[in-house]
Amino acid sequence: MSSTHHIGVGHKQSKLILIVVVVLALLLGSWGVIRATGSGTQIHSYLASVAVSVRSLFIPTERIVITASPTITTSGTAVTLSWEHQNPHVEAGTYTFAYLCTENLSVLPTRNKIAGEKKLDCDTHVEIAPEATSLTIIPVLNDTKPASLIAYIQYIDPKTKEALTQGSTILVVNPEDSADQSKEGAIEEQKDMSASTGVIAPTEIPTKDTNTREAGTERRITVPIQTNTSIAAVTTPYGSSDLAVYLIDIGTLDRDTNEFNATTSIATNERIAIKFYVKNIGTGSTNTSWYFGANLPTFPPYIYTSDAQQKLLPGDRIEFTLGFDQVTPGEKTVRITIDPAGQITESDETNNALTVNINTGS
Repeated sequence: MSSTHHIGVGHKQSKLILIVVVVLALLLGSWGVIRATGSGTQIHSYLASVAVSVRSLFIPTERIVITASPTITTSGTAVTLSWEHQNPHVEAGTYTFAYLCTENLSVLPTRNKIAGEKKLDCDTHVEIAPEATSLTIIPVLNDTKPASLIAYIQYIDPKTKEALTQGSTILVVNPEDSADQSKEGAIEEQKDMSASTGVIAPTEIPTKDTNTREAGTERRITVPIQTNTSIAAVTTPYGSSDLAVYLIDIGTLDRDTNEFNATTSIATNERIAIKFYVKNIGTGSTNTSWYFGANLPTFPPYIYTSDAQQKLLPGDRIEFTLGFDQVTPGEKTVRITIDPAGQITESDETNNALTVNINTGS
């Protein structure tokens, strides 16, 4: 009994000695790594999961949206043009009306909105009463075939007298003896003219989208890795969208306030931030949501995929602040790609990527 007991004790002592040796080895190994990297805190941060934060600000462009009633008319019949001035940047401006020169097509004004009763000269902007949000015109066609009338409303800066923004629409004018012109034929006339001029046809007039944010609204999110599902490319009937990405600045984000600080002196224990914006510089809407991806130089490497972004009309843009940490010292590269899956048909795909070089210290 006694012999057996002593063997058991000896076995336990051996196991205890082995455990102590392993613990000492781990401690010595950790100390060596800490000495190599400079701090135990940094080691802990490397072992933690990568944190990515995104802040976005939607900035819609100033625009004039015109509605024509009716959009298909007969020569000599009055047409009412109404407009909404969205996101104005300057107050107390004035509006003007003009129409594109088209053979055998002219426009007569009405008395109460545009001064004068004579035929209006084409390609000439005529001032509208400041309080007006609509006007009535009478297209006159001296031809046996239908024609397209392209009408413009401009908003003029009261100081510089330069146009700040412009809206446009297309009307189809049928001859007086062809009032039964088919609607399908008239719509084709609108499409042909839209394709050649880039003017938004009535069926494509942008309206407020209840699923989008208002001007200046900001959204802050922290998003995990997401998978993307395949979506067929979307075409734009009138005009082409063109998303382009531009760098604003690089710096850091305060971990407590999430405020951005522009700087090129970045330590590895700081949250790096890149400010950039995506703008639709094309002539057509994206017509659907889109997303962007970012290859981040974290440890380990991380590929960020954004959530779905709202569709952008021509001139609209969204500013982003992309923050991330867990970066080792040295020169690093961040690559941001807009619409990486090519879901949106664009007039130019070469401006969809942005490469940013950063240098992090110890």
